[in-house]
Amino acid sequence: MTFKLLNKNRLIEVIGVLSIAGSLLFVGFEMRQSQLISSAEQDFFRAEINIELRDGINENIEIWIRGNAGEDLDDSSAIIYTNMLRNTWDSAEALSQARDRLGSDAHVAIHQFSVFLHENPGAKAEWINFIEKERSSRALLQYNIPGFERRIQIVFSDLAKLSE
Repeated sequence: MTFKLLNKNRLIEVIGVLSIAGSLLFVGFEMRQSQLISSAEQDFFRAEINIELRDGINENIEIWIRGNAGEDLDDSSAIIYTNMLRNTWDSAEALSQARDRLGSDAHVAIHQFSVFLHENPGAKAEWINFIEKERSSRALLQYNIPGFERRIQIVFSDLAKLSE
């Protein structure tokens, strides 16, 4: 009788362990699926942002071309150009920040932005001017955004490599 009771208890324990293992596997699969769905949603969101950026550029193509070439712009055109360039940088920086949060060191958007600056002297001059003002403001107000300086250093490093 004791032997049968032990076997029943053992069988119940084994079933319990298998149930827990099965539950953990299911939870793991669910988490993976949620992560894939979230990643796909983020990709879609980034695509929407890029489409909006390009639409803004397309609506102001002459300003974009002249600004990238470093040509003189009237005041209103200069503001439009600066905003378009800032939007382009903000998009690249946001993508890089998102990858940082996910533990990735891939700064593809930042590297692509560096190439863009290298190929467009007006954009490069305007971006450097913006960064100098931004650094000055941050120093004065004593605030920092995590990773901001690192992303800027990536751009300056890329620009140095591209100029060699």
